[in-house]
Amino acid sequence: MKISSFSAVFLAAATPFAAAAGLKGTERQLQTCPEQMCGRNSVAHFPAPRFDLENLPTLEELDAYYGTFCSFCEIGEILNPDIQFCDALCSFEIPDIEIPDFSEITTCFSEVSTVQVENVGSVTMKDLKGSNEYVQMQGGFAIMAYQNFIHMALSPFRMFTMGVSSAMGNTYTEDGLPTFAAAGINLGQWAESQNILVQAVLLVAFIAIAGASMVVENTFGPSLAPLALAAGAGAYALMKNNDVTFRASKIKSV
Repeated sequence: MKISSFSAVFLAAATPFAAAAGLKGTERQLQTCPEQMCGRNSVAHFPAPRFDLENLPTLEELDAYYGTFCSFCEIGEILNPDIQFCDALCSFEIPDIEIPDFSEITTCFSEVSTVQVENVGSVTMKDLKGSNEYVQMQGGFAIMAYQNFIHMALSPFRMFTMGVSSAMGNTYTEDGLPTFAAAGINLGQWAESQNILVQAVLLVAFIAIAGASMVVENTFGPSLAPLALAAGAGAYALMKNNDVTFRASKIKSV
């Protein structure tokens, strides 16, 4: 079969235009309806895995689940760099998956449900004691266990957030720590660098304030403790203003 010169020139010129038209059509489809790739229809083709918390998937298994879908995102990035859903689904990296060791003293320092697996929210756990179990002063003098120290330090915070306002518990620093916890950590790091005399003064002040707060909290509860403190302060001011004093007298025996 012979092909004329005109037909050959036409085929050679039409092939690039057809390829460009196909790419433009794909790009237009991604721009106008990206939800078709991430909507219900596509989820049926790329089902999310059901994780067993006792047998967490490996990184290779996660890559097998989402690798095919993210390959389409790579094509979308080539066609249009402004597509946002690919960044949200395929740009993150999972360095490791591990279960925290709750035998150490840890606490939650991030909002719950930032990442969910089977409706179980994950949080950031902060190690509070590291390799040292006791609060120590200069020279290695052990004072008390970190668990008791932190429980006493959080007593005013619990009383304020549960009895007055919870606003302080909902504010976080840029590192994701609650402002009260971040201030306490900074104060503790500053105290560790001071000499033993300054540390002794800070320890006495800490026991006087936090210890008294803990006694009131354990007596009235964290919700009613601020009201009890306010009532006690008001009664003392009223007695001071009216010069009311109590004197103990000895009982005379006949």
